[in-house]
Amino acid sequence: MKRINSVFLVSCFMFALGLSAKSATPKKEWIKKRVDSAEKRMSETKGGQLLLESIQKHGGLERWYANGPVDFRFNYMPLKGIARDSFQQIDTWQSKARHQSPDKPGLEFGWDGSKAWSMGGKPDVNVRFWSLTPYYFVAMPFVFADDGLSYKYDGEYAFEGKKFDMVRVTYGANVGDSPDDFYVALIDKKTKILAGTRYIVTNKKLFKKGGQSPEKLIMYDGENTVDGIIFPTAARSFAWNKGNVGPLTTRTVVSDVKFRSDLNLAYFDKPAKAVFIK
Repeated sequence: MKRINSVFLVSCFMFALGLSAKSATPKKEWIKKRVDSAEKRMSETKGGQLLLESIQKHGGLERWYANGPVDFRFNYMPLKGIARDSFQQIDTWQSKARHQSPDKPGLEFGWDGSKAWSMGGKPDVNVRFWSLTPYYFVAMPFVFADDGLSYKYDGEYAFEGKKFDMVRVTYGANVGDSPDDFYVALIDKKTKILAGTRYIVTNKKLFKKGGQSPEKLIMYDGENTVDGIIFPTAARSFAWNKGNVGPLTTRTVVSDVKFRSDLNLAYFDKPAKAVFIK
């Protein structure tokens, strides 16, 4: 689920040379190179072309990066199991994260790009896994432009009176913690908005013997446009069984969305009072 070390090689090279600014918002010339590379790669297949069209409809990849880090609240409420609710700030350029608990003052956790950390208490989540997982769903379809992905048109699908084009997204070997993950993006045939996705979780840290989670379907509800980017306001997750939609399993609310161009790179480092988590 969570993608680690998927930062575009050009930006890595620039950071290594010490050319990065203090701001976590990338420079325009860096953005252009990354966007041009993604668009060229995605244009090579029908599936990639459909996702590019959806990305443009959602506000465009260039604007997505230029807006800087994103800040939002993600309230995940399964019908059975443990709810997870946090405010979080995400460096969309380098895939770093910082979370705060809304009901436990001082409790924070995050991902600095290579290690997970926490402070102010013990999080009730697997921090390495959860730090970027909510973001990945909130940031679709933009995250489907990451390097190392492949796309395949997977036909049409109908659900709740609407028709969708399906695009299967897979990952190259050794891409992050979950190279065997796959997603099947559901793109509304009329609006081109990403309406949902099917997915599995194969995270090596969670399933050490090569297992995976059951396949699920998540459908997005509502639209919230922030600085030219379209976000969902909520989502519903369903069980999925051999092509059939199962019962509702989870409701999620996405709120308080804003971009934070004021944040600097150091904000996503491990705080001095925090400890690293294995």
